[in-house]
Amino acid sequence: IIPAVILSALFFLAIAGIGLRAQKARVVTGAEGIVGAQGLVLTPLAPSGTIRVQGEIWQAETTGNPVAEGTQVEVVALEGLKLKVKPLLLTNT
Repeated sequence: IIPAVILSALFFLAIAGIGLRAQKARVVTGAEGIVGAQGLVLTPLAPSGTIRVQGEIWQAETTGNPVAEGTQVEVVALEGLKLKVKPLLLTNT
């Protein structure tokens, strides 16, 4: 009976550890998960258009100057069902 108790205790400790790790994981859904994500402009943003982010097509609005099709952008905010984006500054290293 002692081995069964030890195995049960180890099992529940492992499950509790997995649960705690899941609680500390980064949020990947909702506004918290999409802000900071990178996307690709599908139709020019002047100032509104469409982009693809995380495999989904979204309506988006630029926070600055117009952005051309094919440009990489970063999501800076979510307002309703429209994303606010800014062009991603790519550096050659």
